[in-house]
Amino acid sequence: PTEVHPKEAVTIVASVVNTGGTEGSYSVVLKINGVKEAEKTVTIAAGESQDVSFSVIKEEVGSYAASVDGLSGSFTVAAPPVNWPLIGGIIAGVVIVVVLLISVVRREKI
Repeated sequence: PTEVHPKEAVTIVASVVNTGGTEGSYSVVLKINGVKEAEKTVTIAAGESQDVSFSVIKEEVGSYAASVDGLSGSFTVAAPPVNWPLIGGIIAGVVIVVVLLISVVRREKI
């Protein structure tokens, strides 16, 4: 996904192709905002390709640039949406409890 919430995973996939005539190994490096995040080594037969995937989890809200050996993309970590029905329910519950307490206190004074 191009947008996630904090602590949600982003999967980054790159296809590595061996265009040479013999089997070879290659180190695939993932960088996030220019900093090495992960590295995987793959061995690929001549003329074959292999997908390499990385899973990234970020906690801080913001935009992140991802690059794998010159290929680039980006994703955003967005703040989770506000759950207004839940907040409204909590406020209503607190108001009801306060009204009930005031009612009980007034009845005891009479």
